[in-house]
Amino acid sequence: MSTLSPLPTAERERLLALMGIERWVLRDAPAVDGASDRGRDHVAEASRPGPLPQVPAPARLAIVTGEAEPLAGRHAALLRHVLRALTLDDESVAWESRVGIPLLAFGAAPGDAPDAVLAPPLATLRASGAARRALWPAMRSLRRRLR
Repeated sequence: MSTLSPLPTAERERLLALMGIERWVLRDAPAVDGASDRGRDHVAEASRPGPLPQVPAPARLAIVTGEAEPLAGRHAALLRHVLRALTLDDESVAWESRVGIPLLAFGAAPGDAPDAVLAPPLATLRASGAARRALWPAMRSLRRRLR
């Protein structure tokens, strides 16, 4: 608060509370108008906001695999390597086709996504080094688009 206020700190806090205005005080702020540390901590505790709600990050890439639980199935390790190669984490991926974000389709039809990257099925990628090498240029261009 301003030190120019004609009211003492306790009275100012009471009036602000009556008006419904929350007063935020830094814990390491110096005492103003002779207010005690105990009173300042009480105000800081009372006006401290609760935990922020967890808002999921918007998906940056849609991946279609044809599996119900892609990161829990037998191809989970391969999919995690694909995500790491694209510099993505689990939360930034939608596991179904969405409008407005790039699509990576493993052995599945891309639907109406015009810029989809078509990849062989996960079982083929897992078994064939040639299939992985053939997919790599498309993965590099997709990684550049995601930056």
